[in-house]
Amino acid sequence: MAISQSNLNLVELGEYAEIYEFDDGNTISRYTTYPTSIIFNARDYKPAHIKRGEITRNTTFEPVTCQITAPLEEKLVSYLSNYPTTPSKVRIFRGLVSNFDAQNVLIFEGNIKSVQLEGIYAVAMCASLGSILEATWPRDIHSSFCQNTLYDSKCGLSAGDYQLNFQIDSISSTGAIVSTAIGSAGSLYTHGYVRYLSNFRWITHGENNKFNLHVPFDSSVAAGVIVTAFQGCSKSAIDCKNKFNNLANFYGCPYIPSDNPVIWGA
Repeated sequence: MAISQSNLNLVELGEYAEIYEFDDGNTISRYTTYPTSIIFNARDYKPAHIKRGEITRNTTFEPVTCQITAPLEEKLVSYLSNYPTTPSKVRIFRGLVSNFDAQNVLIFEGNIKSVQLEGIYAVAMCASLGSILEATWPRDIHSSFCQNTLYDSKCGLSAGDYQLNFQIDSISSTGAIVSTAIGSAGSLYTHGYVRYLSNFRWITHGENNKFNLHVPFDSSVAAGVIVTAFQGCSKSAIDCKNKFNNLANFYGCPYIPSDNPVIWGA
């Protein structure tokens, strides 16, 4: 229900709060930026240190994009940091604290499109549901890099042939996974990912006995836990041929010049 005109006409407005719903298709997590819990539709929205950026709008004043920032220690990071990205929907309501059920308005609804790290915070860029229809087409472009997703049907490789199940020995101070089971093969997993239950983390750099992750797992992933790692691909024809022996399924144009001949000369 929208905020009533009678409330807007008051000389002193009541206190307002925003609530957030994050839906990954399996569970919905509910938070509020207000210092205490908010009850809305008989559901409890827990306080969380979430910061919302400006909601951009198109020429018809419809919301298009929104930026959400959350500290890494929040449970919310499980939705923001999974790799491959778990499709997550976001809904943001603003309402009157004293009567949120009756005095509220939906100010944004969309999907998380990308996530980046800024210090100890995860920053998620969200796009409204309508703007998704404005995605670039066609999906495939001329590029020297393969446009298949590793282990998908077009790639043709089976993830099970390139996985490693292992026990974690320790977690470093930066959140990296350390295990002697990784051995000297760590570099094979760069650009791959680690899976624990339904959570994934991208391996930014694999080295001897160690996987560096783009975002650390939460406290449930600790020494003694069994996880699964999958080898990564640089998307180059060289990797496709030499690492995976899969050049027949390479979906790119490896001989496209990397330098623009108009600018740099032939």
